[in-house]
Amino acid sequence: SVTMDYGSKIKLPEFKPVRLGYSFTGWADEAGAIYDENSTVTADDLSLYPCFDYDFKEIPAIVIETENQTPVTSKETYIRATVSVLNTTGEWELCDVSAGIRGRGNSSWTDPSGKQPYRIKFDKKQSMFGSSYKAKSWTLIANAADKSLLRNYIAYELGSRMDGIGFSSAHVPVDVYLNGTYRGVYLLCDQIQTGSGRVEIDESVAADGNNGYLIERDERAVGEGVLNRDYFYFQNQTYTIKTPDTEAALYLENKTTQIGYIVDYMTRCFSAIRSGTWEEVEALIDIDSFIDSYIVDELFANVDCGFASCYYYKDKDGKLFKGPLWDYDLGAGNENYSMGNERECRYDVKLYAVQQNTWYKELCKRDEFKKAVAEKLKAYLKGGVCCFSG
Repeated sequence: SVTMDYGSKIKLPEFKPVRLGYSFTGWADEAGAIYDENSTVTADDLSLYPCFDYDFKEIPAIVIETENQTPVTSKETYIRATVSVLNTTGEWELCDVSAGIRGRGNSSWTDPSGKQPYRIKFDKKQSMFGSSYKAKSWTLIANAADKSLLRNYIAYELGSRMDGIGFSSAHVPVDVYLNGTYRGVYLLCDQIQTGSGRVEIDESVAADGNNGYLIERDERAVGEGVLNRDYFYFQNQTYTIKTPDTEAALYLENKTTQIGYIVDYMTRCFSAIRSGTWEEVEALIDIDSFIDSYIVDELFANVDCGFASCYYYKDKDGKLFKGPLWDYDLGAGNENYSMGNERECRYDVKLYAVQQNTWYKELCKRDEFKKAVAEKLKAYLKGGVCCFSG
């Protein structure tokens, strides 16, 4: 509070208010009229308020406004919202596009930092940052556990440069503003799902089970779905079915056949890997996708590669593929909740991913696979695939 003479030039505060993620732009009254050093006192009582604008840095910004400023508190229920993409190439910008937003993730949803991940679902399919495909669902990965904010970015960038990984998620660092609050730097990524531009497989349900499958090795499935409908056991491990839609009527009518088909196919794959000829293995699985995924998982000592967020897919009449890559924020020595993790990532310790993932373990018993991995590594190093200087 200050006292000034009516009609005199206004004396503005010398300090500049600070608001994280925003730049201070000046002072305004309740009606929004701007006051600067040339303004005069024209009222007996005057209240001024600080004004802010987005503090754009060198990365794009995603601005989300929920209906009635409703906070995002659920991982199941979408809240109506508008989404804008700013501070980027002109044709990539969006302005108040209708969408829904909800929470996502597992441990990341309850991270002590309070920086929560989100899933956006546009009303209509939308390209993001020049993607050649359009989709409704996109994710904002918080990377709260990874202070470098780089592990997921580097993993997906590696995947995009490798010839054996059919689809690697978009990975665009963005500043996120939610209901006027700056939330921090996130990674805009795809939702791991089937569809044009993503995992392109037949999404329909065939009565004999010979259709497309997207499955996830997911130890959490037991508490989140129904056995032999939403998930199944193979090699004493749980796998969740992402595609086909396990709630579709035709799937429910044929769920036993559906589960039986994919389990039988995976059993044939394991049998071939363990005791068949290499030609039999190549006829059942896509070797290149397993090699490239293994290289990334081993480079990152990926703690989740045998637990969760570990994907496989198979098209109708097709082979079994490994991928897409997903969830590397706790890789590369960043895992902190089990014994031995610091030792596992040292150069003088045995390989890590091969011990965690049963597919890698069995494949690495084959000289053909180990030779193919070595040859690909040499080719990638020679071709600069694993270099980021450019």
